[in-house]
Amino acid sequence: MTSPLLVKVVYINLAIILTTTVLYFGKPVFMPLAIAGVLALVFMPLCRWLEKNGMGMVSSSIICGVIFTLLVAGVILFISYYFNQMATDLSGVMKYYFRL
Repeated sequence: MTSPLLVKVVYINLAIILTTTVLYFGKPVFMPLAIAGVLALVFMPLCRWLEKNGMGMVSSSIICGVIFTLLVAGVILFISYYFNQMATDLSGVMKYYFRL
């Protein structure tokens, strides 16, 4: 006869293994959801402030989405400008060190 403690240990181990497996294979789905949740938490105070100051839910959500899009575009522009400057400097360094 099996003891209740043994059954409980087996169920706990099975739950740990199944949870780990689901999280491992579901990573392509869960990672974007987690990032979206973090971004929603970041923009929630701004959205609530806009709603509190008389703006509707839809319009405040659209404004927060536009602000997020502008922030992402700004970061991408900054990184591309930085890499462009680095490539320009790299050609000067290559000419100096290798006398091309």
